[in-house]
Amino acid sequence: MIILPDYKVKPSDAEKPEYIQASHFLSLFRTCERMRCMPKAGGLYDQDSLFVHLMQYTMVVDDERRKFDERKSSVNASKQP
Repeated sequence: MIILPDYKVKPSDAEKPEYIQASHFLSLFRTCERMRCMPKAGGLYDQDSLFVHLMQYTMVVDDERRKFDERKSSVNASKQP
């Protein structure tokens, strides 16, 4: 599982509805991912389509972040004597 660093959120942004919704979604997604379950009863097709779309998007972003971190660590390793 990828744990992204804590990003600094300006106090003025923390109260915006879109930030709160994204924060709630990511919390729900990470909980479902860790517990290997869906938020509602049933399988994938029984879930809200927006939630499924956001899950897929989050997994793509996680994969990109993992690739970025791997490239960064390999560059740092090659710079060391």
